[in-house]
Amino acid sequence: MSPFMTRLAGLTTLGHVTFLVALVQLGVPWWLAPVIATASVAMFVNRANVYLRGEKRSRLSIALVDVPYFIHWTAGFLAISRTKCFVKFHKSPWSDICAGGHRAGCAEFESI
Repeated sequence: MSPFMTRLAGLTTLGHVTFLVALVQLGVPWWLAPVIATASVAMFVNRANVYLRGEKRSRLSIALVDVPYFIHWTAGFLAISRTKCFVKFHKSPWSDICAGGHRAGCAEFESI
């Protein structure tokens, strides 16, 4: 894999951490959530390689597969920063776990 693709796959993996946590919160078994997230990252690498090689694709395939997939990828990428803010400021059991067991600097948000 090229250095560019390695970085892109790393960002995609980071974005899917939020997806993995959401799956567990929605009731997916803890052992199945990482499998689904890993499969999603693998599908992204395949989609990105198709675009990087410049293969010809039909308009219908682009409209029904690629555009929704890259919209989903962008949402996952944007969720990285949103999750950081949520974990820092939201009062929940997950915020304590993800923040390292403490909430330093968040005293003003305790009343939320």
